[in-house]
Amino acid sequence: MLTPPALREADGIRSGRYRIGGDRVPESPSARLSYADLAVALIDGYERPALHRQRVSVFD
Repeated sequence: MLTPPALREADGIRSGRYRIGGDRVPESPSARLSYADLAVALIDGYERPALHRQRVSVFD
């Protein structure tokens, strides 16, 4: 399960960068993510068996 940050940018452009963390998103203003990058992270997470059956955070 991917946990996105509270601040998501609906109209943000895809940066092609995101970070995978533990089960909690860091509480900082820099912990944000565009919906485009979230979509890529979801697909990448599906394709990476090491992340299956885990809760990880995804943020920029």
